[in-house]
Amino acid sequence: MWAKSGRGVALWSGIGWAIACGTSERGGAGVSGASGRPDALDAGGAGRGAPSGGTAGTSSKAGAGDGAGSGAGRAGSNASGGARSGSGGAADAGSSGAGEGGAGGSLGGNGGRGGSHAGGAGASGTAGSGETCSGGATSLLLLVDTSLSMADRAEGSAESKWSVTRDALLQGLEVLPSSLEVGMVFFPHVAVNSTPCFDEILSVPFAPLDTQQRASLASALASTEPDGNTPTYDAYAYVVEQLAALLSQGPKVVVLVTDGIPGYELGCLGTGLPPFVAWDNLVTMVAAAHETGIETLAIAVQGSPDTHEMLQAIASAGGGLGSCAGGPSSDGCFLNMDVSSDVGAWLGASLEPLSCVP
Repeated sequence: MWAKSGRGVALWSGIGWAIACGTSERGGAGVSGASGRPDALDAGGAGRGAPSGGTAGTSSKAGAGDGAGSGAGRAGSNASGGARSGSGGAADAGSSGAGEGGAGGSLGGNGGRGGSHAGGAGASGTAGSGETCSGGATSLLLLVDTSLSMADRAEGSAESKWSVTRDALLQGLEVLPSSLEVGMVFFPHVAVNSTPCFDEILSVPFAPLDTQQRASLASALASTEPDGNTPTYDAYAYVVEQLAALLSQGPKVVVLVTDGIPGYELGCLGTGLPPFVAWDNLVTMVAAAHETGIETLAIAVQGSPDTHEMLQAIASAGGGLGSCAGGPSSDGCFLNMDVSSDVGAWLGASLEPLSCVP
């Protein structure tokens, strides 16, 4: 099930979408350029385009895309693809060769969360494409909790939480597009009460999600068994470092999969045992990663109400990317995974805001 109300789901129906570049924070429509220079997104300024003049956007959050066009254009208002618009989409044709910027904002055709992942421009009254797909593939890093509590029996199943999680991830990976680059980290990947509390290793290094990489991910999942405590702080810090070090300029996303709250503060401080540590600083870390362009999705493996509260805070702080079952929301949602959850569909719907059609 999708937790909390948020963006509509409209189940993702295929794997043929490409992944866009860019991680700008405030969405808006693309524009035909003014003075041929990039301006700040917050002012609805002009993008990189032909220096034939254009008016600034009517919304203070209507950011500029990377459009190009021969006629005058203007940055989109909230009603035509601006930040948090309900209907992003291509623009209507203008008059005298002028067109409103189209396909602005990271949701492309759906409006909503900020970003310039699909910042097209209207050229002579038609929707055009800017520099939307040149930054490389989306890099997805699965951060998977394999602590000892994952060996507990899953609700509604005779299997363990780990078995349910492993099978759901395997099925999800089968339907994700090969255009993704995917890596995986298990945490803690050490025994209970080990020092240090977390093994800093990429269990499966990044690679395009082709047949060989799918096999590598499946092998790693099949050969791993739960053990150890829950060093979520150190594990999250590690995967953010790994994503930041990638040369790709495409979108970068952490998928945190866990059944509980952290057992240690950053630096393996604590015992790993109840009473567990506060998770507020983890949310701060997630927000800081988002500011650098690294998004975070969250999946709860059942877990306590406190775990759900933490993961909802992470979903919001991490960019609000997580797909929701209800209406529009800037907060995003975590996936409350049970034995019937379709992880692949949820990941596809959540990553769709990063897609584009070149």
